[in-house]
Amino acid sequence: MSSITSKVQSALDALSIKSKSLLQSVTGTTTDGKDSTGTSVPKSDAGVNAHGVNPRTYQLLEQSLKNERVLPWEYDPKVRPPVGTPRKEGQEVPPLFQPLDIKSNHFKNRIVVSPMCQYSSPNGHLTDWHLAHLGQFAMHGAAAVIIEATSVTPNGRISQYDSGIWLDSQIQPIRRVVNLIHSQNALVGIQLAHAGRKASTQPPFFVPRGEDETFTPNEELGWTDDVVGASAIPWGKDWIVPKELSKAQIKEIQQAFVDGAKRVLSAGVDFIEIHAAHGYLFSSWLSPLSNTRTDEYGGSIENRSRFLFETIEAVQSVYPKEKPLWVRISCDEFVGEQAWTLKDSLWLAKQLYERYNVDVIDCSAGGNNDKQQFPPLVEGYQVKYAEAIKRQHPDRYVATVGLLTDAKFCNHVIAEKKADLVLVARKFLRKPSIPLDWAAELGYDISFAPQYARAKRSSKPRETVETQTQSETGGGLKKA
Repeated sequence: MSSITSKVQSALDALSIKSKSLLQSVTGTTTDGKDSTGTSVPKSDAGVNAHGVNPRTYQLLEQSLKNERVLPWEYDPKVRPPVGTPRKEGQEVPPLFQPLDIKSNHFKNRIVVSPMCQYSSPNGHLTDWHLAHLGQFAMHGAAAVIIEATSVTPNGRISQYDSGIWLDSQIQPIRRVVNLIHSQNALVGIQLAHAGRKASTQPPFFVPRGEDETFTPNEELGWTDDVVGASAIPWGKDWIVPKELSKAQIKEIQQAFVDGAKRVLSAGVDFIEIHAAHGYLFSSWLSPLSNTRTDEYGGSIENRSRFLFETIEAVQSVYPKEKPLWVRISCDEFVGEQAWTLKDSLWLAKQLYERYNVDVIDCSAGGNNDKQQFPPLVEGYQVKYAEAIKRQHPDRYVATVGLLTDAKFCNHVIAEKKADLVLVARKFLRKPSIPLDWAAELGYDISFAPQYARAKRSSKPRETVETQTQSETGGGLKKA
């Protein structure tokens, strides 16, 4: 056995099982030279094992253990200036690209990737899909990327393939995503959630086009007998009737949010957003149409907000004061005055800011009732909700969503102080390079990731472009 391997094994003896698993994933063997089935793995004459691992891998692993880095192949190009920030001094900075500091979080611009469910997490664990999906947005200049709705309990998932954070084993996959996004000088948030009465549904792409949403039966990893809510009122016709949560179960869910917060913080996220929108647990709890309880968690708006308020306080007990805490709300139920309306949201915003010290309110709408009547789906149709809250709380931070697809429109939203941040979703799916494209549309020159510098837009002749990209990448331009 080489001295390098001996050193690695000695180091691993002092580390956790997780680190031993890392060695197995890198080399294909355990620390005793056997593969996952217990079979001895022979070494070739060249010192490369049957899995094709060169001794250099052991050196990298040994170095990573000394440095306490997560992966021996982690790569950080030390981008300077950070992708998405100005490439030239003295430019007039459009409001959409002006930086913003919220507590310890530095947003290099005002463009944030909104959390988007991918329904691609076996047993709640993020996969390589998420690494590629979320990483691409950071590589193209987004200020922050928010990881999708991540359930704090197994029965709080929307579908059987939703992201989760009820197990310690779910931390490391999140950490991989965090490390990649941080390497691109972007922030990482995560949305902690519980689906409530909208749980145990099929991923949308499992349902044939034109058919109604269906539920995941227990024999297909569903939990139709364990869907819970404020009251035994289904979301709509033919939906599962949820079981009304007891007070003891309410406390258990609040503790699950605390435990989930601890886990994602250990994964290195920069901020947490509590999901209280779109008809999921907290959102349905707020509405008088879906919460008809007669105890202290139902009745008045104060009582219907109690579950959310108590959960926020519980999370804050373990949350670093220097990190901003976000809450997403549905500002209007789109059902009429008898439901949750903007007036209620203005009251809620005041409580969240002044009584519970929430730092950012993320303003969305709808999702809590099958009778909802959406307004015309035009550009920025939900901006008015953020604007209303911002008008009442000009010194607090507000984020907006809702078909944000146009650079000039989003720039106007920030310039007119209708919101502080714009959260973009589907447009990013169609084109991950939104920050770079929008900067060009606004006449603002920002940096590409150095690996992508050759793709930078320019109206100059090709020779000039090649000279420019040579200077950005240190010369040596090679044509593919």
